[in-house]
Amino acid sequence: MKNYEIKALLIGLTKLGCSRKYTRVNKAELALDLDVSAWTLNRWIREAINRGLVNILKDGRASLYKITERGLIELLDLKKLLEDQLEDFISMKGLVTKGLSEGAYYMSIPEYEEMLHKALGFKPYPGTLNVKILEKYVPLRRILEKYEKPITTGFKKNSKEFGGVGFLRAEIINDSGRKETCAVLFIEKTKHGPDIIEVVAPVNLREKLNLKDGSEVKLIIYLSS
Repeated sequence: MKNYEIKALLIGLTKLGCSRKYTRVNKAELALDLDVSAWTLNRWIREAINRGLVNILKDGRASLYKITERGLIELLDLKKLLEDQLEDFISMKGLVTKGLSEGAYYMSIPEYEEMLHKALGFKPYPGTLNVKILEKYVPLRRILEKYEKPITTGFKKNSKEFGGVGFLRAEIINDSGRKETCAVLFIEKTKHGPDIIEVVAPVNLREKLNLKDGSEVKLIIYLSS
């Protein structure tokens, strides 16, 4: 179980009152809130209990849950990270990684290319730069998604449905301090996990910033235009 999954579970339990007292949890609602299956939720809860982050109390046939002191410390660390970040931008660090060529595919479709050009104000270089953000930043991904600006909600072409795409303006900085204006994309039908940020720019970022797989970069992502 990854740390961002632990934090997601703890946040979900906190919303149900488990940070203050033993509370009965509607697992179906919690799984829906966390966007995971019932099987995954039960696995997360078992591991959180094994790690000493959550306690369980049996009340007849019902199970009550309460976040432990250790779990609360995890939440306080996340609270501090959020307080440090929540201005008009969010910054995060990550490593350049090889992608699945999804960005190149989307930008090869004329409709997407035209809409991206119009929304971003520049013609994007074909393909995206994929950045695997450090695990502590993954919980911030959902915050970014709440601020994303839609480019398209999707469309249908030749009986095939194409999903929605959103964006936020950003800057990317390499380890020597050189930076380029860019945007991060939010692709509805992506095959990537929440730890991958797809970056698009008017230039080839790998060449411009001398990046290769494993290069560390910093992203400054703006929450407003």
